[in-house]
Amino acid sequence: MIQTDAAINPGNSGGPLLNSLGQLVGVNTAIYSPSGGSAGIGFAIPVNTVSEVVPQLIAFGKIMRPVLGVELASDRWLRRYRVEGVPIVRTYRGFPAENAGMVGARRGSRGEIILGDVITAIDGERVANNDEFLSAMERHRVGDTIEIVTTREGEERRFSVELSEVQ
Repeated sequence: MIQTDAAINPGNSGGPLLNSLGQLVGVNTAIYSPSGGSAGIGFAIPVNTVSEVVPQLIAFGKIMRPVLGVELASDRWLRRYRVEGVPIVRTYRGFPAENAGMVGARRGSRGEIILGDVITAIDGERVANNDEFLSAMERHRVGDTIEIVTTREGEERRFSVELSEVQ
């Protein structure tokens, strides 16, 4: 989101956010107003996001986000346990990660957490937290094949995965 101090009044949400040269930089979307009025902090969707989303909305009637089909550990958990990469908590049945053979965490016989695959890179780009994972995923489309590098039990593993859409 782009933060703006431009007034966003009822009825002009969805209007253009322009720079001083009259160039489109975003689409006005929402305002945070402690008083409930039109004064406050405005937010706009960046034009780059709009240019990616609108063709999908026209063609499919929805946004086609690519998915791997995993639940990841939170960044807070990563910091607390000093994990390098992003651990897969679980994979979802029928989605690309499970189909490729990736595995999530599990409990050991004494209740301890045993990590499965920990994602460390996507297409050669380091992945150290959830933001970096999401940024890497946003560069791809449904049907793209990506290379994911993980560590599992101290071994590096490589997976070639074709991304799917939400089912």
